[in-house]
Amino acid sequence: MSITYHEITSDYLLEDVYNPFKVIAGPGAGKTYWLIQNIKHILRQSNRIGPTSKIACITYTNVGANEILERLEIKENVVESSTIHSFLYKNLVSPYVYLLLNDGSEPLIDISRMDGHDENKAYSGLIHQWKSKYNIRYFDNSKETAKKIKNCLEDLHWTFDDNEELTLKTKKPYSPQIGKYSIRQEDMLNYKKLCWSSGIIHHEDVLYFSYCLLKLYPLLREVLVARFPYMLLDEFQDTNPIQTKIINWISESGAIIGVIGDPAQSIFRFQGASRQAFLDFHLPNQNNYTMNDNRRSGRGIVNLLNNLRSDEITQNCKRTNIVDHVSFIECDGSDLKQTINTFNAKRKELNLKDDYCILARNNPTVAKLKNGQQIKPWKELEDKDSASRYRFLLSLLRAQEYGHKGMIEFAAKECIKTLRTDSNNKLKEPFKEGHLTSLQKRSVSVSLLEFLITYRNENFESSVLDFYKELERFYLDLNLKLKGVSNGGFKSFSEGTSVKVLVDDLKLPEEKNSEIRTIHKSKGAEFESVLVYLENIERLLEPDINEEGDETRLIYVACSRTEKFLCIATPPLEIEEKEKINSLVDARS
Repeated sequence: MSITYHEITSDYLLEDVYNPFKVIAGPGAGKTYWLIQNIKHILRQSNRIGPTSKIACITYTNVGANEILERLEIKENVVESSTIHSFLYKNLVSPYVYLLLNDGSEPLIDISRMDGHDENKAYSGLIHQWKSKYNIRYFDNSKETAKKIKNCLEDLHWTFDDNEELTLKTKKPYSPQIGKYSIRQEDMLNYKKLCWSSGIIHHEDVLYFSYCLLKLYPLLREVLVARFPYMLLDEFQDTNPIQTKIINWISESGAIIGVIGDPAQSIFRFQGASRQAFLDFHLPNQNNYTMNDNRRSGRGIVNLLNNLRSDEITQNCKRTNIVDHVSFIECDGSDLKQTINTFNAKRKELNLKDDYCILARNNPTVAKLKNGQQIKPWKELEDKDSASRYRFLLSLLRAQEYGHKGMIEFAAKECIKTLRTDSNNKLKEPFKEGHLTSLQKRSVSVSLLEFLITYRNENFESSVLDFYKELERFYLDLNLKLKGVSNGGFKSFSEGTSVKVLVDDLKLPEEKNSEIRTIHKSKGAEFESVLVYLENIERLLEPDINEEGDETRLIYVACSRTEKFLCIATPPLEIEEKEKINSLVDARS
């Protein structure tokens, strides 16, 4: 089906606020500004917003959701801005999941123990319970097997089968294969059931439960539409098929849907997102628009992006008055510090500010750039810890770094995660003694966050063991007791590892600012200068923005984050490759 698109600018206000729309907006087009102005416009013009209804604005990150609310500057509670998982959990899963029953007509989830949703981490204690409860004895007890089982269970996600039914599978087809045996499909589902019986819901389960509720109880679709007659979804190119099905159901029930995205920035294929699915998305009476201006980057960078893109969108540079630069550095990976120093020297030479970011393909490469070598201290800690200290320290240091970056809401949530209690309010490991109510948890979290932020610099220079002992003293003052450190794996690791090493390897789910991060974590961000570190340049030299894989689009997203200075670090180049690079640079002029 041929779709006609009308070109608009970031100042355009919807003439029709009663029909669905789709906007294709390239990097720097001003889509967030456009979205905010049109939310205000809908609130002024539409007669479908009543005293008890709101506009739902769905973004890809909590940081993005908060930014929209801040920039809206609306005192009335008429817009709910959140991620799709948070939105569905709050408005569908939390109030109605009790309706989902197991084969024994009992609730699928222990709602009394349910407390939000989190990433899927298959800890050793949970795996032991799973193997014991479901009599899983077809694997040996070696460390290598335990690692593969953990990787498999953490790789689970929900996907549609050939009959359009949701089924539980691994993202990597080879994950279930462990030695001579494979983890059975029924045992994968049993792992989920064990988690649910403990009130544990993973991010992917939020979509699964939402789908099941809306399928089994269609009336809930009307309930959602009554409360949210408008649903606007940003970064829709990264939406997976389950989300798309849910959105279609809500549309059929009367909601006005607006989606905004860019097929050239679809980089979450590993989560089920599809560039083509965004292009094919169409609802009855849908209006379609494109925003072709780039208000972020200089002319040279925009021309380079257009050469990488080579699809139906050609951006127009609106910042023709600034001087921009594109530079390439050859790097064999042996001295990453020197590569970064060269980039910083070029920035200084160009009289640029300290508004910069270094982007890499994946977390291991980010770790190399931060540490100068590829080390995985968190993985080592997880392997050696047997007292839940891994989860404890992970949330503590995430809280510390969020607090340091001024992201207090996220920091507070991580602090509360460290204070896990059972049904009797008794603190779980690594605490040895102590009871806390929900209200007391909040009070302790405030003191904990103040401690972490105040002594952050001192903690950086400490060993993990000394840091842990400081925490012991901190909690004792609150009549709470941490489990002591005895001889063993955790003690040997914590004695020889600094807190700084852990922080350098820390992955923050919500990252507002970081000098070195993955390309995926850079979505929605912009900087005066960007260094893109590439270990493979095949798709830089031969770009294919329409390919099924994400590689070209990852390079495109990385290069589009900068305003004035784009520096690309590549492996050592052959003569032919240098000629292609030169032609690419010349072609942008």
